[in-house]
Amino acid sequence: MDQTRSPASRRPIRRAAIAELASIRQSLRIHRPGIICDPALTTYPAIDAICQDAIWTHHEFQPNPSPEAIHSSATEFRRVDIDAVIAIGGGSSIDFAKALAAHVGTGERLTSLLDSGFGGQQALPIIAVPTTIGTGSEATTFAALYDRGLKRSLDDPSLLPKAVILDHLLTARLPATQAADSALDALCQSIESLWSIGATPASMRYARRAARCTLRCIESAVAGDTTARRAMLHAAHYAGRAINLSKTTAAHALAYPLTIRFGVPHGLAVATWLPVMLEFNSGLTRNNCAAPIHFETLRSNVIEATSTLAPTAKQAAARFRALVRRLGRPATLAELAINPEAALQAVAESADPHRMGNNPRLITPDDLPALVQSAHHSP
Repeated sequence: MDQTRSPASRRPIRRAAIAELASIRQSLRIHRPGIICDPALTTYPAIDAICQDAIWTHHEFQPNPSPEAIHSSATEFRRVDIDAVIAIGGGSSIDFAKALAAHVGTGERLTSLLDSGFGGQQALPIIAVPTTIGTGSEATTFAALYDRGLKRSLDDPSLLPKAVILDHLLTARLPATQAADSALDALCQSIESLWSIGATPASMRYARRAARCTLRCIESAVAGDTTARRAMLHAAHYAGRAINLSKTTAAHALAYPLTIRFGVPHGLAVATWLPVMLEFNSGLTRNNCAAPIHFETLRSNVIEATSTLAPTAKQAAARFRALVRRLGRPATLAELAINPEAALQAVAESADPHRMGNNPRLITPDDLPALVQSAHHSP
């Protein structure tokens, strides 16, 4: 398990109000930024003013961006000679902005960067303004893209935003369903980070802080309480900092096919698998451990991750599903109306092998049918 501190873990400038964007730009010597912004957010006067004043603003993108969608936006981006990218919105907005900054900054096609890395080249500088309460993307060096039916990740230190604004007032109009899905993603990130084989002392500190805060405030935050949304926004940021170091694990790996094949929102898809993995990982032994040399540490980490919810894995899984349902969201594949045979085919074909490899307990193809049944039928 890596105990080192990477350059990507250095903290960006962090501010608490969108009104401070101008001073951040000045301090970073950014003069010609392009803006990636969720279109619904322009109803906020402060954001509308920022977009109106920008050299170039892009609103037309879909959730879960593909390389092709980003390439199609790049021509205009280059024409106006942008020197940075400002992302305002949820995880898809920030991932879109990161990928665009990578493509334009390096001059390489995204498929090349996905296959071969950045080779020392740099993305354009990024400023991130998250407006959901769960993406964490503003705190990471990676960006999720969906390429020909598979989830893939750009990953480079230059993708870590130079500055982040955590303004909870920008979450005021976030619908309850989107608030629930994004907050559940943050909770899953924090629990997965604790048991990831890539966990470090720093990632575990961030993950503990995120999990504790999320469990205290998630229900009030989803209900729209302003103080709770502020706390949840910060909890999500710390969850992002945790997974930036440790990376996520099997719950995320198995979630991507639900989003790609069945259109399940990302956070909800992860929440479908997290209780399954709580019970599966509780069966960790030296023989099935993904990193046997670290078995004792990983077993302790699995126990700690589980205990954030309940004393036993079965109780923790039940508590988690009960929370999902109290938030008004479906908690199983059955409640999502997803056929288990179709789900099994999807995860067998498109689960993310990199995130699967971070799981403390090895998962083989023979394990998948039982995992799908648990996700489908569990009470």
